[in-house]
Amino acid sequence: MKMKHVLVLGLLVLGAGCSDDTTPVDSGPKPDVAVPDLELDAPLPDLALEAGADLAADLSRDTAPGDAGDAAIADKGPPDLAVADMGTPNLTGTITRTVEPILDAKGDVWIGISFLPPPIQSNTTIIKGVSLPSKSSSHAYGISVPVGTYWLFAFLDDNSNAAFPFAVPDVVDLATSKATQIKVVAGQPLQVDLVLDALGGYVATDAGVPTITGLKGTVKASVAPALDGKGMLRASLHSQLPPAGQVAQSGLNNADLSSPFTQEMFFLGNLTAGNYYLRVYLDDNGNNKLDTDDLTHSSPIQVHVVSGTIASYSVVLDKVQQ
Repeated sequence: MKMKHVLVLGLLVLGAGCSDDTTPVDSGPKPDVAVPDLELDAPLPDLALEAGADLAADLSRDTAPGDAGDAAIADKGPPDLAVADMGTPNLTGTITRTVEPILDAKGDVWIGISFLPPPIQSNTTIIKGVSLPSKSSSHAYGISVPVGTYWLFAFLDDNSNAAFPFAVPDVVDLATSKATQIKVVAGQPLQVDLVLDALGGYVATDAGVPTITGLKGTVKASVAPALDGKGMLRASLHSQLPPAGQVAQSGLNNADLSSPFTQEMFFLGNLTAGNYYLRVYLDDNGNNKLDTDDLTHSSPIQVHVVSGTIASYSVVLDKVQQ
């Protein structure tokens, strides 16, 4: 009798093995064994992306020195939140700014919601096409958040280079200076106004004046593009005639220079004072290099960078690369 009980117990243990075990089973006959039902844990409620928001894919990262790199995630910690079905927004408010922008204060606002304070973000909602040209400007938002307690953080991607999975502001982005803890209760809508009151990555003086050494500028085209005039706008700084001697570079995704009436902006940060050559081009054919059909300038551009200031230049792309 004891041997029979041991045999049955062993078969029950084997029958309850993991469903994802890929080890081949023996082909010989085995007696049928009833496997007890497994009760799965209740799924974690998901966060919702704003309706109609397109996920940013393959966005270019600003490679100027000093930008935030990949965030390190510990092996242990609270589970990430997943993207949820669309629902009625229960977290609403307005987005405004109090800080002066380096660029034009136009772009997508990334709202991070997580169990832990930033830079860890379990989920991110993108509010598309936000424009805050003045301190009196505002943009309404509304998102769906499951019941729970979270940290809320936001920034405006002013140079269009933020990317999943670790979207963090860099030196030209407008951001909230600290995260806000919120508690979402069932059936109780919550209003939280987001105030962008800091430039991400800047180390400011006591007077709040940025101490970074950089270069910014506007870019327009004076010739008709060979293709659609849209793509990655690339700017680079060189100690010698380009392409030699490159010391910094940046990229602006989804730039539009299809018309002489449109313009874009670029920024290069954390520079060393000195005299340089600036090269700017629109990668119209999308192959990540200056070649046939790209918009560029016909003459070298010499620039002077002063320590502790952000120099400004206007660039005209007057040539289609042959």
